[in-house]
Amino acid sequence: MLLRALLFCTLVCGQAWSQNQPSQLALQALDDLKFIIDETNYEDLGFRSLAELEKMVLGDALPVHFVGLGQIQDYKRASVDDLYGSVQELVFPVLADGHVRTSVVVKHDGQNWEVAGFGRKRMTNALATTEKIRSQDEERITKDYFAIEVPSLFLLFICHKLGEQTMVTYIREETAQPGQASKPRSLTVEDQLRQDIFSEFEQETRPFDADLLERIRFLAEVAQDPLASQPADE
Repeated sequence: MLLRALLFCTLVCGQAWSQNQPSQLALQALDDLKFIIDETNYEDLGFRSLAELEKMVLGDALPVHFVGLGQIQDYKRASVDDLYGSVQELVFPVLADGHVRTSVVVKHDGQNWEVAGFGRKRMTNALATTEKIRSQDEERITKDYFAIEVPSLFLLFICHKLGEQTMVTYIREETAQPGQASKPRSLTVEDQLRQDIFSEFEQETRPFDADLLERIRFLAEVAQDPLASQPADE
């Protein structure tokens, strides 16, 4: 099994197309994915049966924008529109019978697109959340959605435009893949604080506004100085 995984990463991860065609890369990765899946690991990868491998199809990519901590701290506007730049990552859902089972991640290295991996648990869950939100609004299509990730704070939001507003849904880090039993890791104090701060954005889609920016900035302060979350001595 270990040999299969090593061979898979050798074949797929880092594979690039000079023509910058991420969808072709993802399709090739989907074919190669079958190489490492067997009866011992199909559930770990999000599938409910080996038979689903023959039903795998690639869905529309979710564009991912990465935002640095410095950008958050220096940002003054209440709107998120100018906060993020170009798309640096595309996450393609792998569907079976219309349901998200896993994902293929394709990243841009500055010149070309290349396969970065598959089955990122949190991003796979984000894709499933996107499908759920989309299903509640028949007029919206998958391509309207994108993700904003703040890697240094372990934050991930699914976003879409609604008029002039950017609406966001928070994706909790420890949520298991669709089709898998939930196996959350033990929460640290910072994890618990993150969950408390953004729980409202997990339960419902809300605007990305000045309030959310302040919550992110507060979490950043706590990450740099844990005492910032403690009440001052009287």
